[in-house]
Amino acid sequence: MIILKLPLGFRAKFLYYNFQGVQKYIPIGYPFLKNPVYRDQLLHSGIKNIADMVAEEDKAFEAKKKEVGKKLAAFKFKTTPFPNQLESLFNILIYEKFGLFDDMGTGKTKTYLDLAAIAGGRFLIITEAHLIPNIVEVEAKRHRPDLKIIGYRATLSKKRVAELWRKVREEGYSLVLNYENINKFSKELEGIQWTGLVLDESANVKNMELDRTNTVVRIADYCKYVVPATGTPSLGKSMDVYSQMRLISKYIFTDDISIFKSKYCKLQQISYTTKTGYIVKGPLAYAGPKNTKILKQKIAFFYIRHIKNPADYPERTEQVITLEPTTQQFTKYSEFKQGTLPDVYCYQDYPALRQAKSTEIANGHLTLPSNKSKESCDALQCRLPECYGFFNAANCRHRSSKVRIHAKDTEHFTSVKEAALASLIKESLASNRSMIIFFNHVNDMIPIKRVLSKFKDMPVLHLREQKHKIESLEKFKEEVRGKPGVVTAQISSGIGWTFIEASVVVYYSLAYFGDYAQSRDRVYRKGQNRTVHVYILLTSIPEEQHLYQCVINGKNFLEEIMTIDK
Repeated sequence: MIILKLPLGFRAKFLYYNFQGVQKYIPIGYPFLKNPVYRDQLLHSGIKNIADMVAEEDKAFEAKKKEVGKKLAAFKFKTTPFPNQLESLFNILIYEKFGLFDDMGTGKTKTYLDLAAIAGGRFLIITEAHLIPNIVEVEAKRHRPDLKIIGYRATLSKKRVAELWRKVREEGYSLVLNYENINKFSKELEGIQWTGLVLDESANVKNMELDRTNTVVRIADYCKYVVPATGTPSLGKSMDVYSQMRLISKYIFTDDISIFKSKYCKLQQISYTTKTGYIVKGPLAYAGPKNTKILKQKIAFFYIRHIKNPADYPERTEQVITLEPTTQQFTKYSEFKQGTLPDVYCYQDYPALRQAKSTEIANGHLTLPSNKSKESCDALQCRLPECYGFFNAANCRHRSSKVRIHAKDTEHFTSVKEAALASLIKESLASNRSMIIFFNHVNDMIPIKRVLSKFKDMPVLHLREQKHKIESLEKFKEEVRGKPGVVTAQISSGIGWTFIEASVVVYYSLAYFGDYAQSRDRVYRKGQNRTVHVYILLTSIPEEQHLYQCVINGKNFLEEIMTIDK
């Protein structure tokens, strides 16, 4: 056996050896040695002098801790970090490639901005597009005004883009980029030597088959610091965990993804939503988790996760309001499942339909402009609107230039949800509390607006309709200061903005666990000083019950595999 020790950085030391013609490795650097699974594997490997090597690494680790401690003590923070932020920063500086999976609203942005200032050099921060202005112009100026940082925007001219890359290459600016543009600038990104890579909302790179994920992984392998940062590292699937750990190190799990699937993913029959909106069983796939105890042990010590301490926050209550549809609604539901009703189109998704008169829509057929017939119809999303109060259907395509619209008696079909929402708004007004109403699909805005129109004097902000969401929300906060108001927002947009002035959260319709948790914590976060009441409006229709169960399963799985750092 030939042993070769390769010092590839403090936390990336391995013993490579050739055994019977096969090259194998055993991780010997930290945090592998802190994890009992890898430590036992190393100590019982039978390699000569292995105990001395482990002792040497332990000694180096203690020296590294002292070094980082002195560096943090001497560092001048612009804003004082909370204890959880200081602990997270300490661990990242020690291990260098480390997951920051703190709960939403605990200050992850400040943590990685301070990291960039302490470490020095260029950092690549990848995030959601609408968060870039907030990170560059608000968070960075508040916490690290001395940090050289620049953000990419799609509206920049070619000249401004060229200037951006010049600043990054020649002046050492850190870059904030959105996930959608990773492929567009892959050559530029891979041609720069980055000191660190931060993936804000790192769940965006959970699909290992996407080109942008592979680009990010290649960059991560050559960075000194790599920090996947998200409050929801998994939405209920083991494969989500694989992608997050692969960003940290390719040696946590084997590179062969099929082996991981066979060990930690349950082979089960998946379900999908048809054009008519109901759940049907599909093919077998690796979807559900298994061997979660072993999985938890394998990933321990490669991340840190703080959750909100209930003692530091006001009380939060969550209530599911189950609504029974009327007999006529159940009849419509059955007809849709049997496919006997015509297709229903979301006319808000297409300009020609938005401009049509309501009488044209209600009467049946609407002819699209001849110059946009095929292309426009192919791009048209066919959905079952939430005006029926049940569920959203999957996308499908329609290849005719004639579009049939069914928008009859929408007021009747949403009666149960509208009545419940109106009642909650009345209670909120009576107790002088502001409210956020979250919805899943754009069609949900139709009945929500109908309910809100009954409360004439109440300030309302429809966040989805605002081009500059954060700026519009800040103005609205000033408007409702001291009096109740309502904000409506799409559940998937619940990232990067806060509205702690509200203390009532209503879910008119649901999405999956990640969006649910992110959106809820727009209100329940640091700075909130009132009891937060969360209400979920849920009909007894199986499809909505199924979606709610997905939220519960995602929450349970995350709690099962993640170690919590108090």
